[in-house]
Amino acid sequence: MAGDKDTLISMGFDPARVEWALKATGNRGLQPAMDHILENEGQAVPDPGSVSESSSSARKDNMDVDDDEDAEALKSLGAAAGNIEAKSIKCSQCGKIFRNTALAQFHAEKSGHDQFEESTEEIKPLTEEEKKQKLAELRQKMSEKRARQAVEDAKEQKASEALRRKAGKDMIKIKEELKLKQAQQEAEQRKR
Repeated sequence: MAGDKDTLISMGFDPARVEWALKATGNRGLQPAMDHILENEGQAVPDPGSVSESSSSARKDNMDVDDDEDAEALKSLGAAAGNIEAKSIKCSQCGKIFRNTALAQFHAEKSGHDQFEESTEEIKPLTEEEKKQKLAELRQKMSEKRARQAVEDAKEQKASEALRRKAGKDMIKIKEELKLKQAQQEAEQRKR
């Protein structure tokens, strides 16, 4: 691909090596070509006509073997490779389990935790009794929070009222001083 070729050349790779990498990887993209260049950095660039995709397909076969080994390892743990399904998201730092990514993201923003993993643990739904209990707890927390907010609001209102009164007194004092100065100026002008 011309775009990948230009990109690799602009990165400072030798044009002949770039041609070799793109042909050897079957033009599968920038990353495979760059991997090929880096893996074969010390080797001489072969003749472009003799290059085929065999080296990359051998690597692909090795990856398939790795995938098969992973599947066998999962089977040995008692789970089929295709049957594993994440049912929740678990915070690796505190161990809390979340039903979906939105809840996990909210937890991350609030707590600063940034390490999560998918979990096969299923979160059981709450019973009616548990729902009522949770609702009562939430209502109690809300009423406590409202009471604290009311106390804080009263303190703020009292402080702002004190500031307003002080500003008013200062303004009256300034006006009186201004009137006094004006009266003194008028008296001096009359004397002249």
